[in-house]
Amino acid sequence: MASRQEIVNQAIWEANYDHWKPSDDEMVDIFTTAGLNAPSKSDLKKFRTATGNISINGQSIAWCGIFATYVLKKWGGLEVKWSNGGIVGAGVNKTWNRDGMRAGDVAVVRGKLDSKGRGVHHHFIITAIDYAANTMQSVDGNSTNNEIVW
Repeated sequence: MASRQEIVNQAIWEANYDHWKPSDDEMVDIFTTAGLNAPSKSDLKKFRTATGNISINGQSIAWCGIFATYVLKKWGGLEVKWSNGGIVGAGVNKTWNRDGMRAGDVAVVRGKLDSKGRGVHHHFIITAIDYAANTMQSVDGNSTNNEIVW
């Protein structure tokens, strides 16, 4: 298992030290590493021009938590997977508020309810936190324009 700092370093590397949109092959790797079926070629073709989420079999999928799962598994060596809208497995430290938050954790921000009445949450990797200044840095998948952003 990698250190928290290694998870942070690799998450920042995944964001290309700024931001970028994953290619088709990279999205397949993100999904399969997270324990999911890969998006189809036609879904990936639509993703290239999409500004938010990925459409898989006509269903809009927010891939922020899938990306966080990918980072923890690929770079952190954790036995985790994405299941039913959440990261599951040993060694995952998810935090729903700022108390006790540390670099290398997955933070979850509760969002509004979707059209089916389900909570929509955003997941991201914390890369730095300064409690005194009340600031935080993160790497987010499925961010602006479907990019990975630091």
